[in-house]
Amino acid sequence: MKIKLIFSIILFLLAPLWAVENSSNTVDLSLYGKPSKKELFAKARDVLKDFLQEKNQDKAKEAFQYLRANVTEGAPLTKFEEYLILMELGEYESGIRILSDLRRQVFDSTYVPTEDRRIISEDALSLYLYRPVNPFTKQVADSLFRVVNASDTKQEYKDLYVTLLYSELVIGIKTIKFYGQPYSFLAVRDTTYAENFLKYAKKYSTYNLYEDQNYYIKDVLIPFVETFMKDTRDFAKDPFTRKYYSGGLEVFYSKSKVFFTGDASKYYSHKKSEDSYMIEGVWRKNRFLFGVSYASSFYLSRNYNDYFDYESSIGSIQLTLGFNAFDSRFLRIEPFIGPSFISNATMTEDQIHWALGSNIDLRLYATKPKTINGASFALLLRFKYMVQFASIDDAEYKINNVETGLETGYINHYLSLGIGVGIW
Repeated sequence: MKIKLIFSIILFLLAPLWAVENSSNTVDLSLYGKPSKKELFAKARDVLKDFLQEKNQDKAKEAFQYLRANVTEGAPLTKFEEYLILMELGEYESGIRILSDLRRQVFDSTYVPTEDRRIISEDALSLYLYRPVNPFTKQVADSLFRVVNASDTKQEYKDLYVTLLYSELVIGIKTIKFYGQPYSFLAVRDTTYAENFLKYAKKYSTYNLYEDQNYYIKDVLIPFVETFMKDTRDFAKDPFTRKYYSGGLEVFYSKSKVFFTGDASKYYSHKKSEDSYMIEGVWRKNRFLFGVSYASSFYLSRNYNDYFDYESSIGSIQLTLGFNAFDSRFLRIEPFIGPSFISNATMTEDQIHWALGSNIDLRLYATKPKTINGASFALLLRFKYMVQFASIDDAEYKINNVETGLETGYINHYLSLGIGVGIW
């Protein structure tokens, strides 16, 4: 049959030459040479397209088998074209197996297909074959499945086919470049039909447990889409669900009330507490946050005659590590601790002091994120309580003209109320 087909194609190629008339009604065929394999393959593709279009199944199968048998010789025929041709010929189970293998190569990282070099040809046959699947839509998927579902194809192939069709609608591969290297990963392209995919995929994986394809459908695709859809469902119920305990950047400005406690309160007293302020920036990741703040306050010190007369200021920088203990749409609570660097050298020794406390944030307003991973811009009201533990060497100070000569500890308390903005 193969030889017969080749002979037919050669005759087809040479027919125009035989029609040329000359004085002797003959043509010297040696002038034209033997057709190349490339020409034979191109003609076979043209013949196949014509026979498919004419619904001549037998002749189309002959041309198809010729191309398929000569793939290793350079006959242009891709795997996906094989699938499309088999579906055109009504050989649904064979076509579905090929499609399943192609999808498995994409989704199953453990699957290593046989090396198979294929030549791509963009011609009349490829245009004809791709016409029903480009663009690929739900209507196309449903139409393709209706044809197979109405046939006598085994039910397991029907279940697999509809699962594969909907996987094409829902899941794809996204590729990004990082330092010039491409990295690919699964991505949900469209959630519109994800629930349909899950329904068909679960049915297939439940009743066809021993199929080769079941591994990646059951253990890769279903969990991946389920996880994504859970987030989608949660987002539909509450667009801020994924924001809780998440990352972001924030800045705050607060006014503070400040006072001393500890032994140093005998020698120092805060003044102009209402003029004290705090500026802070926060970077957060999941439940943890890193904050940098600057706090400023004013104080009076006791002089040698035992009354307050010397005014100065305290400036301090805090580097704090916090933990998001509670987070909801309107309220967030986060304790923190970290080193504090106090700039007033007359009050403190050259050492690291400590600050700790807690923030209570009220989200007054937040923009609704447009997508699951979209940003939200928030306006916040912050209540902060912070204490700084420090010490002073007060040997230079006298009470009633008596030097104490003691190192004295103090606690600097900040009660702050401020406003802030952030990317949530």
